[in-house]
Amino acid sequence: MQEKKRFFRLLSVLIILVTILTVIVCSLLVTDTKTRYIKREQDEIRAYYTDLYCDNTGDGSVVALENGVGYVNFEIMNYIGEDVTKRDITYNIQTIDKFYDQNGNEIAADKLATTDLHVKDLWGKPLPISKDSYKYDVSITKNDSEKNEDIDTKENYPYLFSYEGREESAVGKIHNVTVRIERKAEYGVIPGGTTEAVSLVIQLDKPYKEIYIVDITVSSRLIVFSTKKVETFEIDMVDVQVQAFDIFGYDTSGNVNPGIKPGTTHASIPFKVVLEWEDLLVNENDFKFIHNNQNGILGGIVDDSTDGTDISRPFVQSFEQTGDSGRIVIYVPQSSNFDFSCLPTSEDACMIAMVYVYNGKLSTDGTIPVGYTTYDQANWGGYSELDIRDTTATDKTLGLTVVYSFKETE
Repeated sequence: MQEKKRFFRLLSVLIILVTILTVIVCSLLVTDTKTRYIKREQDEIRAYYTDLYCDNTGDGSVVALENGVGYVNFEIMNYIGEDVTKRDITYNIQTIDKFYDQNGNEIAADKLATTDLHVKDLWGKPLPISKDSYKYDVSITKNDSEKNEDIDTKENYPYLFSYEGREESAVGKIHNVTVRIERKAEYGVIPGGTTEAVSLVIQLDKPYKEIYIVDITVSSRLIVFSTKKVETFEIDMVDVQVQAFDIFGYDTSGNVNPGIKPGTTHASIPFKVVLEWEDLLVNENDFKFIHNNQNGILGGIVDDSTDGTDISRPFVQSFEQTGDSGRIVIYVPQSSNFDFSCLPTSEDACMIAMVYVYNGKLSTDGTIPVGYTTYDQANWGGYSELDIRDTTATDKTLGLTVVYSFKETE
């Protein structure tokens, strides 16, 4: 009997020891697993960035440069489509002070004209910009945005898209911006009848540093045309913009503005522009707001005897459209800046402009009389291009410019 009791006591002790050992081993295993888990988590570095949506309508704009200064108007948005940035955005557009090559090395001042220009993005990656950007100072002169009140950043990034939540998204906002572009004095005057390619850089500080590049064209011509792709009610449209100098006949010092041809002079009389298009539907109603006789343009009051010389706003002499082709004769005065919309109907869509300038004085050789004459490259620094509708054309047409070509925009 005693031996039985001793046996059960030993068995009980053994069971207790085994249980204790089992608990210890399990504890060690759990501790080891937990330690490895913590270490793994500490080794992981995760960065989360706010989705940034920012867009603009400035790409492709053409600026008429007068006495070295021009202005471009466009919109900046805190959204793309239905996606809106859910954070504050602060930004500015300023003169670029450093340029880099494709490898990210800063370019010396004496090498800017011969090296492809780049700026650096958030990650230090070089992004290409237009080749003449170094010749210009730029700044925002008008902006209907909110003001950045952050004392540490408002001097360099004064403009603000403030975040306003709306259900699970945010409120999309649009800022109307006017940017002043001035050619630096050391580069002289832009040659007559030429264009230069310039990039504006929208610099963001919040929600983090980023850049957006806006490519524009700067022109010495007294009247310029540009087009932009826009979406209206989910339909792809084209906006045509027309911009003219502030003063045709005189410079800012009051001197008569001469033509290239000896003896000719620019008059302050409006340009005459004949726009023709094919495979485009032009929004006729836009001209009700452009025309200086809003009730006359579509009512047949204007007749062919109108010479368009005594006007203060763009004056439409005639508007004809049959199907998706048509023709406008419009007089464009000084300080004009207007646009109208078009809908391409095929991949052959195109619009051309024949431009006529008013010569104020008989040319020295008598070949250019007083009155309207083609605004060509040789005599006026204007336009001379091939008519893209004429497949047999070999010589350039004086005073003609291609405003829009569907194939060129692809």
